[in-house]
Amino acid sequence: MTFRMLKSCALALMLPGLAQADLPELSGNLQIPPAVQAAVEDSADLLIQVPGEVAADAPVPVRVRVLQSPVASLSLLSDAVDPVQLAQFDFQPGIRSRVDTRFMSADVDGVLVVVRTAAGRTYAGRRAFDRITHADALDTDEASAAAEEPEAALKLEARLLDDATEVTLRSVEPLVTRIQALSKSVPSNPVRQFELLRNGEPLVSAELDAVMWREPFFRFMVDGGKPGDRLTMNWVRADGQKGQLEGGLDAAPESE
Repeated sequence: MTFRMLKSCALALMLPGLAQADLPELSGNLQIPPAVQAAVEDSADLLIQVPGEVAADAPVPVRVRVLQSPVASLSLLSDAVDPVQLAQFDFQPGIRSRVDTRFMSADVDGVLVVVRTAAGRTYAGRRAFDRITHADALDTDEASAAAEEPEAALKLEARLLDDATEVTLRSVEPLVTRIQALSKSVPSNPVRQFELLRNGEPLVSAELDAVMWREPFFRFMVDGGKPGDRLTMNWVRADGQKGQLEGGLDAAPESE
C-alpha cells in the first residue's frame, strides 16, 4: 500500500457523489491497484485505457468502462501525492457505464479512476503513462500566441448504434489541425459544470477541472433512442456564465 494511493482514494471517497476518433484502441493494459481500505475494492470489471506515451504538449485521451452496472458516479483524478480531481461524472438511469474523454496538463503523468456503483460499492484503478518531448514542441513565444487563440467552437453529435445512442461533445475543428495551436496553458474562463439531457430528461452531470476544457472531448453511450430525439448540453463557466448546445437524432441506426 502506497501513501500516494491511500491519499488519492481517500480524496475520492470524500467526493459528494463520488475521446473515440482521437482515442487509440489499446489492449492488455489493465492495472488494478491493491485495495487501500475496506471501502475500496479492486475489480477486473474496471477497464481503463490511456496511451503508453503522450507528447508533453498534447491532450491525454482516456477511456473508462465498467462492466458492472448500473454505475452511480465516476471520478477521474491525477495519480499524484497531492491528487487533483480532474472530473466527476454523476450518472442517471439510462447512461451506460462508459466515458471517453481527454485532458491537457503537462503536470499529470498518471490517472486514478474511482467508481461508485448504484449498489454502494466502490472500485478504484490507476494508469500511468510517459511524457515525451518532441523537437518541434512549441517554444515560449509560440505558446504565448497559442494561449491567445479563441476557444474552439463546439458541436454536440448524436448517432444511433443498434440499441443505444452515442453522444459526443467535441471541437468543430479537427484535433489534428488544432494540435498545432495548443499550449500547456488553460482557458481563462473554462466550463466547470455541465449536464446532458435527452428530451428534457437528465442523463449525466459533470464537474470539471480547467484542464478538461483546454481541448474538450466527452463521449457517452445512452440506452435506446430514436430519430427525432433532442439532446441538450447545458453548462456553467467558472465566472457563472451559462451556455447551451443542442443536437438531434436524424439519421437511421448505424452499426459499429
